[in-house]
Amino acid sequence: NSDKERIERVLVNFISNSLKFTNKGFIKMTLNWLDKEEIFEIVVEDTGLGISSNDKSKLFKLWGKLDRPDGNANGIGLGLTICRKVIEAMNGRIYFKSAVN
Repeated sequence: NSDKERIERVLVNFISNSLKFTNKGFIKMTLNWLDKEEIFEIVVEDTGLGISSNDKSKLFKLWGKLDRPDGNANGIGLGLTICRKVIEAMNGRIYFKSAVN
C-alpha cells in the first residue's frame, strides 16, 4: 500500500530528526486515536536542543535546513517539506511545538 509506505517514511524522518538533535534524554512516539474526530494523531516528543525563533520559519520550507550546534550538518533540507506535502495530501496536518533547551 503506497499510503502505508508514505506514512512510514514520514515517521522515519521524524525519528531521524529527533535522533540528530537529541544528545541525551528521550525520544518518544505516541499514536493516539481521537475518537471524536475519527483521526489518528502521531506525536513525536524528545528532549532535544529545541528550535530557535529564527529557525522555526525554516522548518517546513524547501531547503530549510537547520544545522546542529556542534557543526555537524546532515541532510539537505527536504525531509520535512516532503513530510508536510505527504500529510496534507492525505488531508492531514503537521505542526510542531518547540522551546530552546
